Amino acid sequence: MEAKKTLDKISSDWVLWKRELDREVIESDRKTELQYMQEQGLEQGIQQGLQEGLQKGLQKGLQKGIQQGIQQGTMQAKRELALTMKNDGLAVAKIAEYTGLSEEEITQL
Repeated sequence: MEAKKTLDKISSDWVLWKRELDREVIESDRKTELQYMQEQGLEQGIQQGLQEGLQKGLQKGLQKGIQQGIQQGTMQAKRELALTMKNDGLAVAKIAEYTGLSEEEITQL
């Protein structure tokens, strides 16, 4: 009878121990899965941020390049016009007035 009580107690303790172990394993698996999902989300966020940043940077760079090209083209056109006017004998002061270039710049042409 005493042996049966001891055996029942051990069996009962084992069942409780097994349930606790199963609960701990499930909790550990859940934490691992959550950590994995966070890492994946972080990685996706970084990739998406890099792509968006690159696109915005390219757009800004492209816009800046276009503006710079327009400015350079405008200046080149003014210089060419000023040179033509100078070769036609117009006064440097008048050429400066018409083109917006400095008299010094016109005389160097």
